[in-house]
Amino acid sequence: MEAAVSGLGVRLSRPPPPAPMGSLQGADPQAAHLLRPGLAAARQLPLYVYIVASMMLNVRLQVHTEIHSADCEEC
Repeated sequence: MEAAVSGLGVRLSRPPPPAPMGSLQGADPQAAHLLRPGLAAARQLPLYVYIVASMMLNVRLQVHTEIHSADCEEC
């Protein structure tokens, strides 16, 4: 009996699971209006990180190539 009561206490002390990112049901309309652009940007974050990392790598490789082509005058 004690285990059942303590298990119930643990279950009741946990916070409810978070709502899915896209669900704004139940929020007041103004809050939903303010949160929508942030949620859209958060969904696109991996794409932004990929683009910026690709650009940084491309610039690094171009600089690396320029340095080594300047060293090799007879090539």
